[in-house]
Amino acid sequence: MNELHEADKKIEEFHKTFWDQEHKHSRIMDDYKKIKAELNQTKTDMSKLSDMFSIHMRSHR
Repeated sequence: MNELHEADKKIEEFHKTFWDQEHKHSRIMDDYKKIKAELNQTKTDMSKLSDMFSIHMRSHR
């Protein structure tokens, strides 16, 4: 009976560790998605600035 209790305890510990790792992975993926969205927005902003600068420079010719 003691072995069964030990096995159950190990399964509980494994489950907790697995859940903690899954939770960390989820947070990392959320952070990754936010950073990727920010990067894409920055690329869009830089493209707009580049276009505006080109228009500005053409007006000085």
